[in-house]
Amino acid sequence: MKVLKFGGTSVASAPIIRKVEKIVTSAARQEKVILVTSAISKCTDTLIKIGTEAGEGNSSYKAQVYSLRCIHHRIIEELLEGSACTEAIKECDATFDELERFADGICAAGAITPGEADAIQTFGELFSTRIIARKLAADGYRVLWIDSRELIRTEDGKVRFDLTDPAIRSTLEAHPDVDIFVAPGFIASDLQGRRVHLGRGGSDYSAAIYAAASRARIVEIWTDVPGIMTSDPKVIPAATTIPYLSYRAARDMAEFGAKVLYPPTVIPAQRAGIPICILNTYDPEAQGSFILDNPPHRASGLLGLTALKGEALANVAPDVEKPALKAAEGDVVLVLVGTGEEDGAEVEARMVRALARAGIKAKGTASTGYNVFAVVSAEDKRDAMLAIHRRFFESKPIRTINCFLAGYGAVAQAFIEMIATSGDTIAERTGKRIRIVGVSSSRKYILNTDGIRPEDIATVLPYGHPAEGGAFFDAIGTLSLKDAVLLDCTNSESIGARYEEFFRRGLNVVSCNRRAFAVPYARYAAMKSTAHDYGLALKYDTTVGTALPILESISGSAYSGDEITAIEAVVSCTLNNIITSYDGANTEPLGTLLKQAQDIGLTEKDPRADLGGRDALRKLLILAREAGVPLEESDVEITPMLGPEFFDCPIEEFYRLLAEYEPKFIAREAELDDLGMRQRFVASIQKDPSARLGYKAEIKMQLVGMDSPFFWISGTENIVIIRSAFSAPLVIRGAGEGARMAASGVLNNILSL
Repeated sequence: MKVLKFGGTSVASAPIIRKVEKIVTSAARQEKVILVTSAISKCTDTLIKIGTEAGEGNSSYKAQVYSLRCIHHRIIEELLEGSACTEAIKECDATFDELERFADGICAAGAITPGEADAIQTFGELFSTRIIARKLAADGYRVLWIDSRELIRTEDGKVRFDLTDPAIRSTLEAHPDVDIFVAPGFIASDLQGRRVHLGRGGSDYSAAIYAAASRARIVEIWTDVPGIMTSDPKVIPAATTIPYLSYRAARDMAEFGAKVLYPPTVIPAQRAGIPICILNTYDPEAQGSFILDNPPHRASGLLGLTALKGEALANVAPDVEKPALKAAEGDVVLVLVGTGEEDGAEVEARMVRALARAGIKAKGTASTGYNVFAVVSAEDKRDAMLAIHRRFFESKPIRTINCFLAGYGAVAQAFIEMIATSGDTIAERTGKRIRIVGVSSSRKYILNTDGIRPEDIATVLPYGHPAEGGAFFDAIGTLSLKDAVLLDCTNSESIGARYEEFFRRGLNVVSCNRRAFAVPYARYAAMKSTAHDYGLALKYDTTVGTALPILESISGSAYSGDEITAIEAVVSCTLNNIITSYDGANTEPLGTLLKQAQDIGLTEKDPRADLGGRDALRKLLILAREAGVPLEESDVEITPMLGPEFFDCPIEEFYRLLAEYEPKFIAREAELDDLGMRQRFVASIQKDPSARLGYKAEIKMQLVGMDSPFFWISGTENIVIIRSAFSAPLVIRGAGEGARMAASGVLNNILSL
């Protein structure tokens, strides 16, 4: 046995009824069928109007009855011919005559009682089902029209299943030869025999009542939409069909505002363990939505988004879980219906963020074990629904980027913390999830292709595999992961020498290791070429200026044909911090400032590498090469900050000499103050036809006045001035040091892959 229910739009005209007949008769060839239908579309609304007008003593209800009669006559005449048509019209007219007499009685009384108002609504299903039964019989099917008023009994508005179930079963069993039973939905009678209805949408409930009583295999609810959808498609064009729901979820969707299913429908079906399927009359081959006791597992524990008026929340069935949430009249309650598998508090937070990004502040939010609620104003309803639906049901497939992290210093640890705290937000906003699959310090490494929880790395890494001899990179070579990147957060030239090997293994490379790029130009060009040949990325924007868009700006000008004529840069954070912090007699001695910077790790182990311009040299090589100038170390003229006597001695002697020279440093600062000048350690390339490469490259201390951008920088700030043939000078200035900034820069590089 199968129960099929068709809504008003599915029986609204003769052509659509023919579609219904095709569906019903196809099912009847397989098994017995109970066909339950609603009144034709808009009929019940017209009947309500007839009752209202009659109750007001207004005879205009007769015109309404006549119009409704004509609509049904037209359907009969298009569906049936000959004697079948004549008999159907007679039957239809007899029911319409009964309706008119009923309305006349109301009009004569000059008032309509609540019972009469309910009863007058029950005529529509009598019209539609009798017409369809006649059509099926005329086409040769063994059909029996059964009267739901005699079978479905109610008391105090509730179905008496103890009376209803045996009445339905005995009727079906008394007619074993019938193929198709046709029953009007929506209507019933109370224990006194008075006509009653089961509520607007009650034909769904009727179908479930018949299914439970007959122990049907399935209930099919045929309507004009493809199933229960993730939201109202009239509001959310991107709404999609939910293929499977539990009884509970389906009832929650219905109770909280989804109009596809009448909420009480679920109760008898669930009690009898009968699946419900919501299908589309206009697309019978579509899958629809299946409501089951144990639906297939979904990737997400969220099913759909509904909306109901704030005051309607209190009218939700008492046995349906709802929050203690206040909603004023005129407010709208939005409900994310779930399966209970999601963390309600987390979903609530994500909902609030989604609303905030749309400029909407929720008036209140709450979550239960299954569902999450938000109260918004009626004016914000549409925008709020669009924002929430987009966040939870329209997300693009998340692309996973597998990250091998070389180096476990400050930058790497800041990067790991970012992924731990912001990984979900990053995935939400970019559609990309960064999964750390390997980490190596100088001593130990860990690997797990399923991913390593960022918050576990600090605990697990000390117990990892020995990393000596490049074991981490050898281990990576045995793996084959899609969308994989090596993030080099080391300061090792030897690791940079392996980049070409990494490309051949299918790894993208993101690096903040400037030593890897301050190599002979042939090696630099080879690694760039190999990356290109293998279709992989080599990103190293943080090697100069940390998170500042310096390299991006230079390469953009170079690629566009805007010839770069000069680059002037203060990019040595160490030197700039010391130089701008020192003010002669007004500050601590220069040697003390330098020792403090060394102690906190701002300089190389031997700070003279910075004072000698080594760090600035590496950065200048990268800047020049990004501009298309194949600069070598030998092309750069370096004038160190201090004389040669400071470099050709042990470190202890170096600091002693600094202390000895302190009076000279103080005198020089006083002289600069009098001149209104500042010293800056500037690395530059200038177009010069006489130079080997057509550019002169030098690193030296320069005096700058207040008209120079260099005058105003302080601390670890970096500044680069890019001059080109066709554009005004571009000045890029900002923080050039900081683990978090560097981590942010490499993160952006990875997300650009």
